[in-house]
Amino acid sequence: ALHIVVVLGLVMIMLIGCTAQKPQIPSPPTYTPTPVEPQSDVQTQPPEPVAESIKDYIPLKAGNKWVYEGEGSDFASYTQEVTHQKDGRYQLKTTAAGNTTINIYEVRDDSIANVYVAQGADGDKNILSRADIADIVLLKLPIAVGTSWVSEQNSYEIIQTDARVTVPAGTYDNCVVVRLTFAEGSTTLLYYKRGVGLVLSEFSNNQDSIVSRLKSFESK
Repeated sequence: ALHIVVVLGLVMIMLIGCTAQKPQIPSPPTYTPTPVEPQSDVQTQPPEPVAESIKDYIPLKAGNKWVYEGEGSDFASYTQEVTHQKDGRYQLKTTAAGNTTINIYEVRDDSIANVYVAQGADGDKNILSRADIADIVLLKLPIAVGTSWVSEQNSYEIIQTDARVTVPAGTYDNCVVVRLTFAEGSTTLLYYKRGVGLVLSEFSNNQDSIVSRLKSFESK
């Protein structure tokens, strides 16, 4: 009987202990907020402008051809064509009044120069490897009013960048005007259109006026 009393007592103690325990409430999950990166005060920079290329204004490529019609001289009307090219050098054949002239243009980082001139030569023969005999800088960066240079004792200056020119080939806006002043005092105004090249030239002195206007341009 004692054993029964002891066992019952243990059972009662266990029951009382179980009854006294409070139900376990699961703890809420721990939440760690993601830190927010502070906003930078540095503003997004605009893309860098595309670097200007001198070749945009005198587009040189084998096969490109310009035809001009003019007045004031038998040589005012002429045809010019790029016949050969290699390593930044371009051979041009100019035909006027039955005569042929060969020029070699060299494209530099900031300019284009005529480095070779030969009259009466075979225009189809490749002579790009010949040594330079001239250094006539035709156009120079930056393309901006006031840019000037001296070449072969002649003075050049960009005097306008937004000229509007109408020639037989069409009307061109934003033409670059270069004033060439020769050592003896005569002048030539050269009008270049980006992507086309020379569209108009106007030579004048105390006695003569010679004008050449672009009639057509073929680009390869």
